[in-house]
Amino acid sequence: MGWGAEAWERLRGLPLTVESVELSFPRLPLAAWERVTTVIALEGLGETGLGEDVNYEAAEHDVVRQHGPPIEAVGTWTLGSFCELVGAANLFPAGPPAHEASLDYRRWAWESAALDLALRQADTDLATALDRTPRPVTFVSSARVGSPPTVAALQPLIDAVPGLRFKLDADADWDAAFLKELGALDRVDCIDFKAFYTGTIVDTDIPPAQVVEIARAVPEATLEDAAPGETTDLLAEHDAHRLSWDAPIHSVADIDALPIEPKRMNVKPSRIGSIQELLAVYDRLEELGAEMYGGGQFELSVGRGQIILLASLVHPHGANDTAPVVFHSFTPGGELPSSPLPAPEQLRGFRWPSDER
Repeated sequence: MGWGAEAWERLRGLPLTVESVELSFPRLPLAAWERVTTVIALEGLGETGLGEDVNYEAAEHDVVRQHGPPIEAVGTWTLGSFCELVGAANLFPAGPPAHEASLDYRRWAWESAALDLALRQADTDLATALDRTPRPVTFVSSARVGSPPTVAALQPLIDAVPGLRFKLDADADWDAAFLKELGALDRVDCIDFKAFYTGTIVDTDIPPAQVVEIARAVPEATLEDAAPGETTDLLAEHDAHRLSWDAPIHSVADIDALPIEPKRMNVKPSRIGSIQELLAVYDRLEELGAEMYGGGQFELSVGRGQIILLASLVHPHGANDTAPVVFHSFTPGGELPSSPLPAPEQLRGFRWPSDER
């Protein structure tokens, strides 16, 4: 039995009392859209547990605002029985979500809030419960290079954080001149090809030969979510160890269904949905000897701190796309924290210290 399975056996029996539920809806206006999330606050025995629903459709958060929580959470549970309730519930009673992945996003929000509350009611924290020591967290910034692309777009962030490294979303307009600039910059730890998205604003369609040219321009970078078939086959000829996956990974079964055995993996708790399955994913990837790193979902609140905490406990090094929330609203000339983030000296519940309230 791996450490994750052992941890779940300890966690599932934690007593959990929920006396009330409060919802809030952080918003961040951006140039092309407005980011909205739902923060779930489970309250009981003088404690509050928090989780964040990172569903990308603002209208689906508005439904929750209008109609309230989709489950009856008030009661006395164990963490395990509460997670079973969430897993069996219809979390979108007004109609199915626009994207199937949103089911996992919402499930994770409720389960993470319950985990935070159960740990607090037990007067303990996640590091203690998992029997793991927090470590400094190396992170990258997921940044845009514009269209037409130019590395100059990254300069304000570099000025604010001189040692900052990046995760970049590839695009079909990345030509030879830009790739030469990108290679000379030597600050890219991950390229995301986003080949598994359909019907979203981040869909891409990059020819296989161009993907190979991008990979050659950044010879050490992780290559995430390349298109299956010809593109993946071409990359695997020389760079199989650099291939990584994100969007298609919701379970251990998804890992085992990959065309090649993974050596790197972006583990997003919200994409997996359940605490038990997340811990099983950690076990499976450690069994495979795969290098793990974390990924953000444009969290606006406690959800970002929670993935930073998991990175600190499970995969503190590498291309963790877990830059603090302040990066979302950065303006040139502002100040930003640098990588690595110091390991927390004191923890409570399932929350990064800066998110305590």
